Amino acid sequence: MLYVKNVHTTTISKTVTRLVKCEHCGIEFVYFMELEAEGRANSPYFLAEKSAKKSASQKAHRQMDVQVAKSFDSIPCPGCFLYQKYMYETARSGANSVSLFTGCSSLFLGCLLAGGLRILYESIQADWMWYAAVALMAIFLVPVAWQLAVIVKRSINFDPNTESEDNRKRIAQEQAVERHAFEKSIQTQLTNDLDELATAPNENANGDPIPFDVPFWIDDAQLDHDVKVQVSLPNGENVEIDIERDESEGARYSFVKIVGGRKIKFRCVLRTFTQPILPSNRAG
Repeated sequence: MLYVKNVHTTTISKTVTRLVKCEHCGIEFVYFMELEAEGRANSPYFLAEKSAKKSASQKAHRQMDVQVAKSFDSIPCPGCFLYQKYMYETARSGANSVSLFTGCSSLFLGCLLAGGLRILYESIQADWMWYAAVALMAIFLVPVAWQLAVIVKRSINFDPNTESEDNRKRIAQEQAVERHAFEKSIQTQLTNDLDELATAPNENANGDPIPFDVPFWIDDAQLDHDVKVQVSLPNGENVEIDIERDESEGARYSFVKIVGGRKIKFRCVLRTFTQPILPSNRAG
């Protein structure tokens, strides 16, 4: 019997703002993760298409929830340039992959050259070809064995904080920023954008408030209960926002203010600093 099905695939992406409190120097820093999740579902004989699409979407969102809860990057602190202990495993994997690639490449090249000499030996029956092939294999196998020994040693007692400080510093400066510096940069950018809006020609002839998004961040743990937060608007005013427990990221809270004679509708957009569930804290 012929079986026909339609496969529905849903792919979603999300940018996560990770918050880390350094266990070495105590500062808080943030970095961003780009996550992607995929869900699939089948509709046999093209039946129940709507249900299959919904199932694929649900699977993608469940997979995304898992990634948000558990995934993290290995990034040094931008204050002291040291890794956190829970990051050692992923840092080790990255370091070992480079060594393993080098070792395997050397082994492949050595076997390739030795195989070529073996073919020449069988063609011309020159004894020196055989000895050359053996010597060549030894030349390449010794460094490969050394590389493998290094990998094993690094796996047992790997500490990324003993690696090059210049390299750790570069990674930290490129991929992370201290929390207070991040929040200050956001506020500065919003103030500049509002100044440009206030001096731009007024194209809103009907008098409706001009929308202006103001993202603000809180720790995800704060959403475990109802919370009040103070948000600084780019016009210098502070507003109090009541956030309900388990509120969704992206929720908006609007306030209409007069700025430079214009009505501005500040839409405060909820964002969260997230922290992964670390391996030692996971159930099972």
